[in-house]
Amino acid sequence: MKRIQIGMMLSALLLLMACTEKEAVLPEAGTLDFRIETRAEGGEGTQKVRLYVADRRPELDIFINPLCLYCPPEWQMDLTAPDASGKTSYSLSNLLAQWYKFAFVCVPQEVVYTANGNDGFSLDFTQQWLDYSPVLSQSNQTDAKDRSIYRKVMDRWLKKETSLTENVTLERITGQLIVDMGILADQFEKEVTKVEVLLKNVPKGVYVHEQSADEIRMVEEKDDYTYTGAVNAENHYIVRANLLPMALEECKVQVTFSDNSTAVYPLINNAESASEQTVQIKANTRTTLYFHGMEDNEFEVRYAGFNEGDASIGIDNDVWDGWEESKQAFVVEYDVQNVLTASSRAGATDSRVQSLTYLLYQQMDETDFYLVRKREVPGIANAVWPLSRENGMTWAQREALKDTLVVGEKYKAVFVANAAGDGLLKNVNVMPENEDLSVTSKYAETRLVLPETVGETNMFYGSVKDIDGTAASHDTPTHCGVILQRAVTRTDITCGDKPEIQTLVNNEKVWEYIENQYKDAVSDLEFLVSDAWNGFDEVKALSLGEKTVEETLKATMTSDFSSNPLWSCFDATSATVAYQTGTYANEMSWDRVSSNSLPDVAKTAAKTTEGIFSFYSFGANAADDTQNVITQVQMGTTSLGTNLITNQGINEHYLITCNPFAVFNEATTDTKGLELTLNIWDMFVEVKTDDIKNIINTALLTTGQTVESFVITLNYPDMSKQTTWNTGWTTVKQ
Repeated sequence: MKRIQIGMMLSALLLLMACTEKEAVLPEAGTLDFRIETRAEGGEGTQKVRLYVADRRPELDIFINPLCLYCPPEWQMDLTAPDASGKTSYSLSNLLAQWYKFAFVCVPQEVVYTANGNDGFSLDFTQQWLDYSPVLSQSNQTDAKDRSIYRKVMDRWLKKETSLTENVTLERITGQLIVDMGILADQFEKEVTKVEVLLKNVPKGVYVHEQSADEIRMVEEKDDYTYTGAVNAENHYIVRANLLPMALEECKVQVTFSDNSTAVYPLINNAESASEQTVQIKANTRTTLYFHGMEDNEFEVRYAGFNEGDASIGIDNDVWDGWEESKQAFVVEYDVQNVLTASSRAGATDSRVQSLTYLLYQQMDETDFYLVRKREVPGIANAVWPLSRENGMTWAQREALKDTLVVGEKYKAVFVANAAGDGLLKNVNVMPENEDLSVTSKYAETRLVLPETVGETNMFYGSVKDIDGTAASHDTPTHCGVILQRAVTRTDITCGDKPEIQTLVNNEKVWEYIENQYKDAVSDLEFLVSDAWNGFDEVKALSLGEKTVEETLKATMTSDFSSNPLWSCFDATSATVAYQTGTYANEMSWDRVSSNSLPDVAKTAAKTTEGIFSFYSFGANAADDTQNVITQVQMGTTSLGTNLITNQGINEHYLITCNPFAVFNEATTDTKGLELTLNIWDMFVEVKTDDIKNIINTALLTTGQTVESFVITLNYPDMSKQTTWNTGWTTVKQ
């Protein structure tokens, strides 16, 4: 991610400073100093920076709308590009001590500064916008050039004889679309000569003004654009497009072949509901669509933030992408492939498969298949995948991977990896020689049972193949391709970023809570001195020795935070999750129906190098939200009650992020008290007469208080208590 930091100092002192680039004359006294630091991604000179300054001028006749803000051309300043160190500084002279709106933008050189008005001119800041169409018109964006727009808009009061210094970070408000077509020679039967991504109704520009906090407002003008990449049969074909936030509707990929024929594929997410199929381009997020091949004309969507600390998604050969029915279908000879290595990792060993069990079920009546064969395929731990003669299968493996069946019968062949241990298969009694079916296990009764601990080397992988002997020939072997797919599901739990204590102490809800406590404390005055009821700001400013009331409260709450048990969540090296009784899916049938055979279940996992805790189970059954219900998560010494249901299916991966300090608990009763003596008479009574004082004191007589010495206990939340904050949970499918 590109970061643009601006160190800025605002001052209302009567001091003039030289400008680095130029002086912009703003009204009356004061100075503004700031320094810019940038780190460009696309090389020197590829972006430009502008500062907009605006204020309120309701007296001007040109502004009919009172929301308009005055921003003349001289207040729209193009800033000098940073030097080799990425830093530079600027000064503005003669600033009036008042309210201003500042907007910093960093944009590609091609972007045009314009406005809604005659010839693109307007004195109204709210009408200034950035024309992004020159960037959108660049059809090939596969180079490393930074085409993003960065922006920061803020309101500040500049007070006389007061300096304001702060660092400002510009945020990326554009997103990026990546279409990964894979290796074209592997994806299409015919030679590809051109790939085009056709986007419709693309917003052409964005307003500088944010309207409300961090809002991204697009202009109404839209257009259609076409993007291409480079055809290379040896590498993935990648198309990139930098875009403003939008929904990709009626967009598509058009592939042209060497015979001039074309194929068109819609740019949609591979989801069941129509609402989820629309791909969204989001600010500061890279949206990648992966093309799955010529038989499947849908795309799979993945969202990610930009580099340098943004949120991100990694892809390796171990893909958690659900379970897909095999597309492949009398001696029967089996060719066994491992789905993890069959294509990109052919001819390599794989520690994730330690054993391979073969089970054969034969139909013996109208509805049931009975277990007639069960054996282990030898030498699997050191096997080269895929298992094939070309990859050096041993004679014993070849013998184990063929069988002699009866023409005219129907069978189900099951292959399961890593199920050779004790207790991992239930109901696997093979039919005896006397063919006594009463002691023979049925296909529908067999269960896979999860081991106590699941990891990379003992996850289950399986495949079920239907073999129709009625179509078999005695003279021709039936080749039955097998793909082993992962049969478990993975749930990761992690803590979000550790918050700053000062941010928590300054939480708006915390101070709303304290203000309500103050109002309760002065409720006797509500109908006597109305200003006292609304005078929390004055109370916060009262001096208590060397500190004000507000400073005292902040210091105490900051100190209390250090002993809040919720902090242990961020430093935990292990985590334990407790599942609701009877919901943990620890068993699964061959038809991938999950069930539970255990009492209360708690699972513990150690933190990985990525800072996550991984838990495994079988996937929840379709439309069943009563499985794998997590009721408690313990991180370190802290237990967090919850009710987490991901409903994730087989071979899926979900990430649950915990935010221990997500929301201040406005109903907390864990408080501390600060005793204050208020002089209501001096602080809040404007018209001061003896009669008024006597009236108020008489009304307060029963309370033992006086208008000049009104003692209250100001309650505030005890930040050392876990109950002062509510934990938040975010679940994202990986």
